[in-house]
Amino acid sequence: MSEEQIKIGTENLLKAQSFRKDDARERALQAIENLEKRGAKLTFRSVAREANLSVSYLYKYDDIKLRIAQTRNNQASLPRQLQSKTDSSYNNILVRLKERIVKLEEENKKLKGINEGLAGKVHRIHFLEDQIERQKQIIEDLQTRMKELQVQVNQAKIIPITQGKSIPEGSSEEQNRKYILTKELKTKISEVGIKLNDSLIQMINSSTEKQVLNALGVVKERLLVGKVKSKAGLFRSALVENWEPNETEEYLQKSQFEEWYELARAYGIVIGNKQEGDVILVQENTKEWIPYEEFSDRWTVDYLRRVVTGK
Repeated sequence: MSEEQIKIGTENLLKAQSFRKDDARERALQAIENLEKRGAKLTFRSVAREANLSVSYLYKYDDIKLRIAQTRNNQASLPRQLQSKTDSSYNNILVRLKERIVKLEEENKKLKGINEGLAGKVHRIHFLEDQIERQKQIIEDLQTRMKELQVQVNQAKIIPITQGKSIPEGSSEEQNRKYILTKELKTKISEVGIKLNDSLIQMINSSTEKQVLNALGVVKERLLVGKVKSKAGLFRSALVENWEPNETEEYLQKSQFEEWYELARAYGIVIGNKQEGDVILVQENTKEWIPYEEFSDRWTVDYLRRVVTGK
């Protein structure tokens, strides 16, 4: 081999060594920048691993040793929470936030259900308040009527009798006319389920037998149509107002519709009503008008009583 060839080979070898040295240095510096951007802890071992170099190789570069030492000192002086904001820590934060969102959505769903339940109870309370006011008015009317009847009784000097008292023997026809509460009539009243007391017996004695029988007919009619809250109360009202069975049909239908409508409105299935000719229409919550009879077949008054009043 000539001297010229040896010289060229030596130059090429030196160039290759210089290139590898520069390349290793650049890779080390790039590794330091990458680690700093990620906030990772900077050590000779972490830089060597990132640059794919050996630790001993890094010690050959004074500027790299100085750079690593300075950066490590700066990291040591930072607060602990700022030293290692790695990708994994961010992922942990995201996981916790997602879990919190799911928990809040579940709580919101539960609160929504509670709110809907409270709204239903408010409707029920309003309905019961209306019923109480109606009952108060009925009681006041009955009390007024009772006072009037008491005055009439006192003026007529009607002799009150107790339940089960028999007609005295040898009494006059006028006296017998006052004792209209016969055994047969008491049996009819008992069959309907009306309990007699002194006040009711006194009212019966101040009425004719026809009025009493009419009042019984009204109670029987109402029992056929629907539930009667107080048989004695209904009998008393029919007796005071002198109702006749055939004349109460329209009243009963109206009363039944009013009870059904109040329950249906409280339950939220109707929002209005109107009458067209002989047909009563109710407005569904979809704003569609439907005949009352057709709608009440689907939503019976017994069902609405159970779901609205719990009875």
